[in-house]
Amino acid sequence: MLNVMLTVKQGKSRLTAQGQIEAGSRHQKLYSLAALFSQQCTPNGYGVYQLDDGRQVFLATVKGMPSPMADVTGTPEQIIRAQELFLSFNPAPEDGWTIPSTPARPLSWETLVGQVTLAQLRFSRVAGVSNPVQKYGAGVLSLAALLGGVVWWNRLPEPPVVPVVPALPANRHRCRTSGVTGTGAGRV
Repeated sequence: MLNVMLTVKQGKSRLTAQGQIEAGSRHQKLYSLAALFSQQCTPNGYGVYQLDDGRQVFLATVKGMPSPMADVTGTPEQIIRAQELFLSFNPAPEDGWTIPSTPARPLSWETLVGQVTLAQLRFSRVAGVSNPVQKYGAGVLSLAALLGGVVWWNRLPEPPVVPVVPALPANRHRCRTSGVTGTGAGRV
């Protein structure tokens, strides 16, 4: 799994969302449909979009910011429940909700992507976040192993001290031989 983060700024408001995606998407540019929706819709609106795999996604924006209660993916029944929950927590604005598509008649998600500008793409780009456990895990484990080795080494008992015999002078104990023959047999 890859950790990702999106920060959306609108005036003085700021929304940061974090999530996880499958690691297979690591080398692709990723964009948030919720952030694109908040850029293209009026400040207060919600809509349902059809995904390629038969699921739908519910997106909503409140006061120009993506709603934390939206960006829900699921079956049409789950999307209807997500929409009802969103509406129960968010009273209708004075000028009403803008509703580009409904669960009964969802638009394709490609309609959001097909109308974007480069600035909107930059706004909706999802950034990868490194996992500090993976990044520093090997170093921490190595340091723990090193410290464990130092503690183990310092707790070892001292080796016994063996008395040292002084060395004798080299010319004092020479063997004298006589009668050495070339065959190795001789008298001593």
